[in-house]
Amino acid sequence: VIIMGQSGSGKSSLVNILLRFCEYESGEVTLGGIDLKLLAHDDIRQLFGVMTQRVHLFNTTIRENIRIANKSASDEEVMEAATGAQIHDFIMSLPDGYSTYVGENGVALSGGERQRVALARILLKNSPIWILDEITANLDPITANTVLQTVMTATTDRTIILMTHRVNLVDHYQFDQIITLPIND
Repeated sequence: VIIMGQSGSGKSSLVNILLRFCEYESGEVTLGGIDLKLLAHDDIRQLFGVMTQRVHLFNTTIRENIRIANKSASDEEVMEAATGAQIHDFIMSLPDGYSTYVGENGVALSGGERQRVALARILLKNSPIWILDEITANLDPITANTVLQTVMTATTDRTIILMTHRVNLVDHYQFDQIITLPIND
């Protein structure tokens, strides 16, 4: 599903409701026929993988920043996720490879590199539902296309909710449903 809308239309609010960061006052939200309010917060965290335009990286190694998604993942699983996110070759080109420290908030990496580390995280988590909120907003067109191609390839067996204000995404990729949110005055 792609959900399109300008800033202020409610895309981020929808993410917050789906993740139960805030409760909805009216209407109904169900997952597999079960009311969202009946699901435990731990169940919600297992069901959803989330990637936003603002990637938070910790002042640790690339390996540990990816492994945050699955603390028991082996080094091989981390590398497999990085390969799927098309960042493995870049990581291997660094003098310390996966042991490279990224600095506070990933300052040692470009925006596109941070996005691909975040994509490796979500691949490693392997959740059945992905919420992708404006993941290409701060990327150059080539990197944005690379990230989207990787996402679309990796989500063949998952539900994906892609939130964006970039109308051109609709032209390049096949979505089962396109929802446009109006801005409420």
